[in-house]
Amino acid sequence: MKFKNNIPTQINSIARFFLIFITLFSYNIFNLEGQQTNKGVNISWQELYLYHEFDKKWETGILFNTYVSFDHGFFDWFVQGNAGYNLLPWFKLEALYRQEYYKISQDSIMWTYEMRPMLRISSSFKLKKFSFRQRNRVEVRLFELFKTRYRFRSDFRIKYSSGITSFDLSPYITEEVFLGKGGYNRNRLYLGISGKNGKFSPVLYMLMQSTNLKSQWVSQWILGAALDIKI
Repeated sequence: MKFKNNIPTQINSIARFFLIFITLFSYNIFNLEGQQTNKGVNISWQELYLYHEFDKKWETGILFNTYVSFDHGFFDWFVQGNAGYNLLPWFKLEALYRQEYYKISQDSIMWTYEMRPMLRISSSFKLKKFSFRQRNRVEVRLFELFKTRYRFRSDFRIKYSSGITSFDLSPYITEEVFLGKGGYNRNRLYLGISGKNGKFSPVLYMLMQSTNLKSQWVSQWILGAALDIKI
């Protein structure tokens, strides 16, 4: 593993980047009134994404995802397929479908499923070592046990390319909001670091998920790991 030049300068830049995250995180905390936060991290997400680029326009992929509770074990998993088309170098349109299976509650023994067709529009641009991405997604949630629901999700990511190691380790911040029945009902704030070396792109992140339950915001810390592989 080779390190690139100017490591102290790059580390200072990363430190400033994380300071921005702390500011955004604090703002998020104080704007969720009546928020309750569970102690520690007791949920982990694992993701594996396999994708293929046919050319500069077309891409398809399949995502495997599992959720594990440290208290109750394995409680959720899904498979998601997608096909994307780059209308412009900075503008992408995707059709997605997710088949998800999960327990009624984390400590339940009863499983159910959800079918979820989705449409996502993404835009992105770069400014020196920073890259910016904004995505909007519309979801139709077809449940086995409940009525059909519709949801809109929007996320915004800022990533800094550090140039550290051959994986070009890049810290990032992502904020995602959810709009469904009853309006704004969920928020996710991510702090992570990603890398890329050839066909492999590992990611490690921590996120705070805040959900509006009966007019009260309840937060949960989640640890996540992902690996994207180009095939």
